Amino acid sequence: MILSLLERIQTLQSPGDQFFAQGHFPAYRYYPYLNLRRADDNLFFTALTTSLLQFALASQGDALKSIIRTMESAALENYPSYRVARNGIPVYQFWKEGQNYHFPNGWLLHRFKKFKSPPDTDDTALAYLTFPHQDQEVEGFRSYLAQFANGQRKWNHKIPAEFNRAKVYSTWMGTGAMPIEFDVVVMSNLLRVFNRYQLTLNEFDRATLEYLTEMIDVAFYMKQPFYAAPWYPSAVIIHYHMVKLMWETQWPVLVAKRGRLQKQLQFLQKASCGFMERILMQSSALRLEMDPSVFREEKNEKTDFQDFTFYIGGMLTAMSSKWSWYLAKNPVFHWQFKCPAFCYALILELEVLKKSLR
Repeated sequence: MILSLLERIQTLQSPGDQFFAQGHFPAYRYYPYLNLRRADDNLFFTALTTSLLQFALASQGDALKSIIRTMESAALENYPSYRVARNGIPVYQFWKEGQNYHFPNGWLLHRFKKFKSPPDTDDTALAYLTFPHQDQEVEGFRSYLAQFANGQRKWNHKIPAEFNRAKVYSTWMGTGAMPIEFDVVVMSNLLRVFNRYQLTLNEFDRATLEYLTEMIDVAFYMKQPFYAAPWYPSAVIIHYHMVKLMWETQWPVLVAKRGRLQKQLQFLQKASCGFMERILMQSSALRLEMDPSVFREEKNEKTDFQDFTFYIGGMLTAMSSKWSWYLAKNPVFHWQFKCPAFCYALILELEVLKKSLR
């Protein structure tokens, strides 16, 4: 099973063509309301897929390790194209650095600088998780990121009042009109970086961790997934990341939430979920020491890959006005991003967890 999955992922990795550089895991952006589909050579899905390949590496034999390392090496060659320096510190962005690289392979949006996004916390976190950086670079990244935390330059006025004074990290590393934005998945990925590099938590780290635990306690991400994670607006996907953070860090404040996360997963099971959502729930169940078979459901994988959107690009989420934030959750304002190789990598992650945790 694991060999078959690795071979499928390897087949999907780009050999280099007009749309994707060699080593990329091809991703696509969709706007279903106009039946648009565009090749999208972003860092995000290549880094995500690489992270899951790296997760599988340690438990494999030499032959499979060789396959993984070949894919990993080719993928990492692409990272410098997405890297920029801020105060001498490497940070990363979703699309390549340079003029007109945003919204690639489109007809219109790449022509306007207004739509070019700045470096962001999520892609930088994923890059630091998968590509080794020096300790001083990680410390420098954290110090630079703190400048954009809530309350340092401005406040987040879009989140409910009971949460909007939390001194947590924002999604964006941009000045001017870029708003302060909270996304619990982005925060989870960031805290995984600080744990991986064994940093002592500072006031912003602790505030972010406290915010995440509060999201679990009040189940805000289940009631309002878009407002909890506007780039990952699915309770199943958010829960998967919360559990992964708990499992990797073993921080007592998160481990104490295991029982609540277990109950929330049982509640999520009752909702109508597709094949890939069930894959994520099974992985979360294993990390929560639950029986994953309860969450299994067999469906046609091609259809389910097409129906599964792990990540969206909100057209209005970067705007600061409350009316735009109210409209932003409507799917008509969402680009959908999909990556077949990443879907296979999520199934690979589940198979590795089954072998190692059962």
